[in-house]
Amino acid sequence: MKKLILLMFAFLLTFSLVGAKVVQVPTPTTDGIDIAFPKYEFAAANTSFDLHVHAYNVSTGLPLTNDTTDCYVHLYNPAGSHIYQEVMNFSSNTYDFEAEVPSTIFEMLGTNAYIIWCNTSELGGFASGSYTVTNSGLTITDAMISLKTLFIAFLFLLGCLFFIGFLKSDTIQVKWSMFIVGFLFILASLNVLGIAIYDNLTASSMISFIDSLTAIFFTVFWISTALLAVIWFLTLLRAMLFNKTFKMASKFGGLMK
Repeated sequence: MKKLILLMFAFLLTFSLVGAKVVQVPTPTTDGIDIAFPKYEFAAANTSFDLHVHAYNVSTGLPLTNDTTDCYVHLYNPAGSHIYQEVMNFSSNTYDFEAEVPSTIFEMLGTNAYIIWCNTSELGGFASGSYTVTNSGLTITDAMISLKTLFIAFLFLLGCLFFIGFLKSDTIQVKWSMFIVGFLFILASLNVLGIAIYDNLTASSMISFIDSLTAIFFTVFWISTALLAVIWFLTLLRAMLFNKTFKMASKFGGLMK
């Protein structure tokens, strides 16, 4: 029995050793070029961008210059098209390579890709990655999205409370003042929401729709504000005339009939 158990154990051990995959750990590179540059995740649409790259010898850590090194940059749009390729110039500050990417390169919104590489006659190195082109170019984090959502909800609910006051108030001045203030808060919430949506819109028709809708809301707001101003002016004028009439009636010993 013991021999059988030992035999089964030996078989399982042999099977596991045969079936195991050999994991190859890459050997750290001791020679080559290390490329360092600001890794921005977002870029603004239709805006030029200045790219600065520093190249270092991996083994010594010393910076490389254009005396021995050439650097190149290639950019690709979301469709995978090759939209930019350039030999980078060496900066006048003698520290980095640079390329001024024109604004026409950032016309298509979405995820774009880049490849940067440098080489000497004996060494080479490259860096690759992606960045997102948006209308604002601002870095959007999860915390910012949560905060923006709460802010939009707060403005909208505050506007709804003023609308409830508008429906329940009997005084015309207070009633329409509630309407204007409530409409202002709802307009602000829709405007913030529009900005958040607009930043990642890629369809020109949707951009035109958001612009038109925002313009309509602002037009309604200013018309309502003008009407409220007229109502307040007429109310004030009526109060002044009534007060004057009351004083004249009191002067002659009674109310005028």
